[in-house]
Amino acid sequence: MSSTEDFFTSFSFEKEIERAEWFKNDLDQGGWKQIHNSPGRVYWRKIFPENEVPLKILFKIDLPLSAESYLEMVHPRNLNIRQKWDRVFVGQEMVKTYPDDQGYILYCPLPTSWPLTDRSFMLFVPPTKEIDWFGKRCFLLIQKNAWHSSKPPGEDGRVRATNGGNFFVISPDENNPNTACTIFSLSNNNYNGWLPNKHIEFLLSRAVVSSFNRFLNCMIEGYEKYYKQK
Repeated sequence: MSSTEDFFTSFSFEKEIERAEWFKNDLDQGGWKQIHNSPGRVYWRKIFPENEVPLKILFKIDLPLSAESYLEMVHPRNLNIRQKWDRVFVGQEMVKTYPDDQGYILYCPLPTSWPLTDRSFMLFVPPTKEIDWFGKRCFLLIQKNAWHSSKPPGEDGRVRATNGGNFFVISPDENNPNTACTIFSLSNNNYNGWLPNKHIEFLLSRAVVSSFNRFLNCMIEGYEKYYKQK
Protein backbone atom coordinates (compact mmCIF):
# COMPACT_ATOMS: atom_id res chain seq x y z
CA MET A 1 0.00 0.00 0.00
CA SER A 2 2.77 2.44 0.89
CA SER A 3 4.72 4.61 -1.51
CA THR A 4 6.98 7.60 -1.02
CA GLU A 5 3.89 9.80 -1.13
CA ASP A 6 2.05 7.57 1.33
CA PHE A 7 4.67 7.48 4.10
CA PHE A 8 2.01 8.34 6.70
CA THR A 9 0.26 4.99 6.22
CA SER A 10 3.08 3.15 8.01
CA PHE A 11 2.48 3.10 11.74
CA SER A 12 2.01 0.73 14.66
CA PHE A 13 -1.46 0.31 16.16
CA GLU A 14 0.19 -1.05 19.29
CA LYS A 15 2.14 2.17 19.72
CA GLU A 16 -1.00 4.20 19.09
CA ILE A 17 -2.76 2.28 21.86
CA GLU A 18 0.18 2.83 24.20
CA ARG A 19 0.12 6.54 23.35
CA ALA A 20 -3.60 6.84 24.12
CA GLU A 21 -3.10 4.98 27.40
CA TRP A 22 -0.21 7.29 28.30
CA PHE A 23 -2.44 10.35 27.91
CA LYS A 24 -5.19 8.75 29.98
CA ASN A 25 -2.73 7.97 32.78
CA ASP A 26 -1.18 11.44 32.58
CA LEU A 27 -4.62 13.03 32.89
CA ASP A 28 -5.39 10.88 35.92
CA GLN A 29 -2.14 11.99 37.55
CA GLY A 30 -3.10 15.66 37.30
CA GLY A 31 -1.48 18.73 35.81
CA TRP A 32 -4.16 19.30 33.18
CA LYS A 33 -6.28 22.47 33.28
CA GLN A 34 -10.01 21.94 32.95
CA ILE A 35 -11.28 24.39 30.33
CA HIS A 36 -14.90 23.30 29.95
CA ASN A 37 -17.37 21.30 32.00
CA SER A 38 -21.00 20.83 31.03
CA PRO A 39 -23.27 17.78 31.39
CA GLY A 40 -21.57 14.90 29.60
CA ARG A 41 -18.73 17.04 28.21
CA VAL A 42 -15.39 17.80 29.88
CA TYR A 43 -12.29 19.28 28.23
CA TRP A 44 -8.74 19.73 29.57
CA ARG A 45 -5.58 21.30 28.17
CA LYS A 46 -1.89 21.01 28.88
CA ILE A 47 1.23 22.54 27.33
CA PHE A 48 4.16 20.29 26.41
CA PRO A 49 6.86 22.88 25.51
CA GLU A 50 9.27 20.26 24.16
CA ASN A 51 6.77 18.89 21.63
CA GLU A 52 6.37 19.99 18.01
CA VAL A 53 2.68 20.50 18.79
CA PRO A 54 2.82 21.88 22.36
CA LEU A 55 -0.90 22.40 23.05
CA LYS A 56 -2.78 19.20 23.80
CA ILE A 57 -6.51 19.12 24.48
CA LEU A 58 -8.17 16.04 25.95
CA PHE A 59 -11.90 15.60 26.20
CA LYS A 60 -14.40 13.09 27.50
CA ILE A 61 -17.84 13.06 25.93
CA ASP A 62 -21.00 11.07 26.70
CA LEU A 63 -23.27 10.50 23.71
CA PRO A 64 -26.83 9.10 23.45
CA LEU A 65 -25.95 6.64 20.70
CA SER A 66 -24.03 3.40 20.47
CA ALA A 67 -20.30 3.22 19.77
CA GLU A 68 -21.08 1.47 16.48
CA SER A 69 -23.47 4.27 15.48
CA TYR A 70 -20.82 6.91 16.21
CA LEU A 71 -18.28 5.07 14.07
CA GLU A 72 -20.79 4.67 11.26
CA MET A 73 -21.63 8.38 11.28
CA VAL A 74 -18.00 9.54 11.06
CA HIS A 75 -16.86 6.85 8.62
CA PRO A 76 -15.45 8.46 5.44
CA ARG A 77 -17.63 6.27 3.21
CA ASN A 78 -20.66 8.08 4.66
CA LEU A 79 -19.57 11.61 3.76
CA ASN A 80 -22.66 12.05 1.57
CA ILE A 81 -24.92 11.56 4.61
CA ARG A 82 -22.61 13.56 6.87
CA GLN A 83 -22.95 16.53 4.57
CA LYS A 84 -26.65 16.57 5.48
CA TRP A 85 -26.19 16.79 9.25
CA ASP A 86 -22.70 18.23 9.90
CA ARG A 87 -22.97 22.02 9.83
CA VAL A 88 -19.57 22.59 11.47
CA PHE A 89 -16.92 20.66 9.53
CA VAL A 90 -18.41 21.49 6.15
CA GLY A 91 -16.81 20.71 2.81
CA GLN A 92 -14.86 17.56 3.62
CA GLU A 93 -13.75 15.64 0.54
CA MET A 94 -12.62 12.07 -0.03
CA VAL A 95 -9.26 12.43 -1.77
CA LYS A 96 -8.10 8.81 -1.86
CA THR A 97 -9.47 5.40 -0.94
CA TYR A 98 -6.97 2.61 -0.33
CA PRO A 99 -7.90 -0.91 -1.45
CA ASP A 100 -8.90 -3.69 0.93
CA ASP A 101 -10.33 -1.24 3.48
CA GLN A 102 -6.87 0.05 4.39
CA GLY A 103 -7.92 3.64 4.96
CA TYR A 104 -8.76 6.98 3.41
CA ILE A 105 -7.27 10.41 2.81
CA LEU A 106 -9.63 13.27 3.62
CA TYR A 107 -9.41 16.98 2.85
CA CYS A 108 -10.94 18.88 5.78
CA PRO A 109 -11.48 22.66 5.67
CA LEU A 110 -11.75 24.30 9.08
CA PRO A 111 -13.49 27.67 9.46
CA THR A 112 -12.14 29.82 12.28
CA SER A 113 -13.23 33.04 13.94
CA TRP A 114 -11.42 36.35 14.27
CA PRO A 115 -8.52 36.96 14.74
CA LEU A 116 -7.60 33.63 13.11
CA THR A 117 -7.86 32.86 9.40
CA ASP A 118 -9.40 29.69 8.02
CA ARG A 119 -7.34 26.50 8.04
CA SER A 120 -7.49 23.14 6.30
CA PHE A 121 -6.18 19.66 7.08
CA MET A 122 -5.21 16.61 5.09
CA LEU A 123 -5.94 13.50 7.16
CA PHE A 124 -5.19 9.83 6.76
CA VAL A 125 -7.89 7.79 8.51
CA PRO A 126 -7.00 4.09 8.86
CA PRO A 127 -9.58 1.42 9.76
CA THR A 128 -10.98 1.49 13.27
CA LYS A 129 -9.50 -1.14 15.57
CA GLU A 130 -11.24 -2.95 18.43
CA ILE A 131 -8.99 -2.79 21.49
CA ASP A 132 -8.78 -3.68 25.16
CA TRP A 133 -8.97 -0.36 27.03
CA PHE A 134 -8.11 -0.91 30.69
CA GLY A 135 -10.05 -4.17 30.69
CA LYS A 136 -12.96 -2.93 28.57
CA ARG A 137 -13.85 -3.61 24.96
CA CYS A 138 -13.52 -0.34 23.05
CA PHE A 139 -12.73 1.02 19.61
CA LEU A 140 -9.73 3.11 18.58
CA LEU A 141 -10.06 5.64 15.77
CA ILE A 142 -6.95 7.59 14.84
CA GLN A 143 -6.07 10.39 12.43
CA LYS A 144 -2.62 11.00 10.95
CA ASN A 145 -1.35 14.01 9.09
CA ALA A 146 -1.38 13.33 5.34
CA TRP A 147 -0.46 14.81 1.99
CA HIS A 148 -1.79 14.43 -1.53
CA SER A 149 -0.67 15.99 -4.80
CA SER A 150 -4.24 17.00 -5.70
CA LYS A 151 -4.47 19.27 -2.65
CA PRO A 152 -1.17 21.16 -2.26
CA PRO A 153 -0.92 23.54 0.72
CA GLY A 154 -2.23 27.02 0.02
CA GLU A 155 -4.12 26.20 -3.17
CA ASP A 156 -7.42 26.47 -1.32
CA GLY A 157 -6.60 29.92 0.07
CA ARG A 158 -6.41 28.51 3.59
CA VAL A 159 -3.48 27.96 5.92
CA ARG A 160 -2.57 24.26 5.90
CA ALA A 161 -2.67 23.07 9.50
CA THR A 162 -0.83 19.99 10.75
CA ASN A 163 -2.46 17.11 12.56
CA GLY A 164 -0.14 15.91 15.31
CA GLY A 165 -1.89 12.57 15.73
CA ASN A 166 -5.42 12.71 17.08
CA PHE A 167 -7.15 9.69 18.60
CA PHE A 168 -10.66 8.76 19.67
CA VAL A 169 -11.33 5.90 22.09
CA ILE A 170 -15.01 5.01 21.84
CA SER A 171 -16.36 2.99 24.77
CA PRO A 172 -19.79 1.30 24.71
CA ASP A 173 -21.80 2.19 27.79
CA GLU A 174 -21.65 -0.68 30.28
CA ASN A 175 -25.36 -0.55 31.10
CA ASN A 176 -26.79 0.59 27.76
CA PRO A 177 -24.33 -0.35 24.99
CA ASN A 178 -26.98 -0.11 22.27
CA THR A 179 -27.95 3.46 23.10
CA ALA A 180 -24.96 5.19 24.70
CA CYS A 181 -21.19 5.51 24.49
CA THR A 182 -18.30 7.59 25.85
CA ILE A 183 -15.52 9.15 23.82
CA PHE A 184 -12.05 9.91 25.19
CA SER A 185 -10.09 11.92 22.67
CA LEU A 186 -6.95 13.96 22.02
CA SER A 187 -6.93 17.09 19.85
CA ASN A 188 -3.32 17.67 18.90
CA ASN A 189 -3.03 20.14 16.03
CA ASN A 190 -0.51 22.72 14.88
CA TYR A 191 -2.50 25.53 13.25
CA ASN A 192 0.55 27.13 11.58
CA GLY A 193 0.40 30.51 9.85
CA TRP A 194 -0.04 33.71 11.80
CA LEU A 195 -1.15 33.33 15.40
CA PRO A 196 -1.45 36.08 18.02
CA ASN A 197 1.41 36.32 20.48
CA LYS A 198 -0.85 36.63 23.50
CA HIS A 199 -3.48 34.29 24.87
CA ILE A 200 -3.01 31.79 22.03
CA GLU A 201 -3.64 28.77 24.27
CA PHE A 202 -6.88 30.33 25.43
CA LEU A 203 -8.00 31.23 21.90
CA LEU A 204 -7.23 27.81 20.43
CA SER A 205 -8.77 25.99 23.39
CA ARG A 206 -11.94 28.03 23.08
CA ALA A 207 -12.09 27.36 19.34
CA VAL A 208 -11.70 23.58 19.80
CA VAL A 209 -14.35 23.39 22.54
CA SER A 210 -16.81 25.55 20.62
CA SER A 211 -16.36 23.71 17.31
CA PHE A 212 -16.57 20.23 18.77
CA ASN A 213 -19.54 20.99 20.99
CA ARG A 214 -21.43 22.34 17.98
CA PHE A 215 -20.39 19.28 16.00
CA LEU A 216 -21.71 16.98 18.75
CA ASN A 217 -25.04 18.80 18.76
CA CYS A 218 -25.25 18.32 14.98
CA MET A 219 -24.34 14.67 15.36
CA ILE A 220 -27.12 14.01 17.89
CA GLU A 221 -29.63 15.70 15.57
CA GLY A 222 -28.28 13.74 12.60
CA TYR A 223 -28.49 10.47 14.48
CA GLU A 224 -32.11 11.09 15.33
CA LYS A 225 -32.93 11.99 11.73
CA TYR A 226 -30.86 9.58 9.65
CA TYR A 227 -29.69 6.65 11.78
CA LYS A 228 -31.92 5.94 14.76
CA GLN A 229 -34.27 3.05 14.27
CA LYS A 230 -37.80 4.36 14.57
